[in-house]
Formats: sequence, structure tokens, C-alpha cells
Amino acid sequence: MSSGYRRIFWGFFIMNFHINIGIIKILPPFIGLIVIGRGVELLYENSKHYRFKEAKKFVILATIFSIVFELLGFIPIEGILWELTSSVLMAAYAILNLLFIFKILEGAIEVLKSEDNLELVDRYIEIQKIHLIIDIISIILINISLIYRVMWLGIVGGIIGIGLIIYIMVAIGKLETLYRQEDPDII
Repeated sequence: MSSGYRRIFWGFFIMNFHINIGIIKILPPFIGLIVIGRGVELLYENSKHYRFKEAKKFVILATIFSIVFELLGFIPIEGILWELTSSVLMAAYAILNLLFIFKILEGAIEVLKSEDNLELVDRYIEIQKIHLIIDIISIILINISLIYRVMWLGIVGGIIGIGLIIYIMVAIGKLETLYRQEDPDII
């Protein structure tokens, strides 16, 4: 379980914090999504909880969206139809991210329940609720910003989104630490 959570943690890091050389991203977000997908696979293999299998489906869809976004970044497209299309695609991508994170947390909660770790179950249910509410607010703010061209609203939504990703990374990191302590031979 530890290696699955570790991969998810680093996948989130790669997906959200990247280095660019010009318009080329050294590690584009889809690489992070691939790492997250492998981490979710490991969690499913170790626990057999179907929530991880559900999460994997959303990760695959998000990976496809991310690859399409990267490829479209090389094509100079402009116009109102493109702006509308890109807004819809970005909203769909954000919703896929929300869903796979929700399912990963749901899987973690199920595993913790099966281990009778009720204190952590309650904590991760709370984390899941906070994630859901704040991510929806962030998505709404960013989409309002795109539709009505209110830049400051997009900046606020983006800052909230970054804070939320860091919050989720910390929660995933704590799960990785929990399972590493249970199996100290895993590095």
C-alpha cells in the first residue's frame, strides 16, 4: 500500500508543479497522471477494493484529456468557438480530477474501515468532504472567470486549487507514512 500512495503523491507533484522550457513542459501533467494511475493500480492489487478500480477509470480519462490539451497547445487556434470549446474541455478535465481524487479517498476510507481504523476513517471522510466542497468552488470560480473574463476570479480559484492539491498531497503522504510504518521493509 505504501508504494501505491507514494506514487500517487509524486504523481500529484508532477501533475501540478512542473518546469517549462519555452512552451515545452519537461514533465507535462499527463506524466503525473500516468504515475497516479500506476499508484492506484498498486492500491487495487493490494486491497482489491473496487473504489480504486473506479478511480483508475477516471485517471485514464483525465490522462487522455491532458494529452489532448498538450497537443492542442502546439496548434494556433483562436476564435470564440475555440474559447467555448476549451472552456468546456477544461471544466470536464477539472471534474475528472475531482472524481478520481474523490474515488482514491473513498478507496482509502474503505481500506481503513476494513482495518477497523475508525479514527482515521472519520478523518479521511472529513478530508473527502472538504476536498469535494472546495474543489467545486474552485471549478466554479475558474469557469466564471473564463466565461465572463474576470481574471481576478480565476486567480482566486487557481490559488484555492493549488492549496487544495497541497492539502490532498499531505493527506496522501500521511497514508503512505502509515503503511510504510506497518511494513518497514518497503522503501
